[in-house]
Amino acid sequence: TSPKWTRAIFVRNPKPRLLSAFLDKAVAHSKHFTGATCVSFAKVGGDYQYCVDHHEEFEFFLYNITTRLGKNVHWRSIYSRVDEKWWPWINYVADMENLSEN
Repeated sequence: TSPKWTRAIFVRNPKPRLLSAFLDKAVAHSKHFTGATCVSFAKVGGDYQYCVDHHEEFEFFLYNITTRLGKNVHWRSIYSRVDEKWWPWINYVADMENLSEN
């Protein structure tokens, strides 16, 4: 590796990314969500039926699913997806929303 190399990471704005995850996973794929994510939610102490009944509500998703099932790649933080040892080497962060400008 050379200090002259660019080590980049491409990130999305967290708010639209989280909303996109909710709309895709909880709303558009509702049956899969209740059959898989609500089951996982119940395994970590959540109420399965409550999850089924409220899974299409963003507030429930935000305060229950993302906190109890925080390791899901669709809504966990970008920072947590990159091992901490690599952050000092990353010297370019590009925003996906402005990729054509970067």
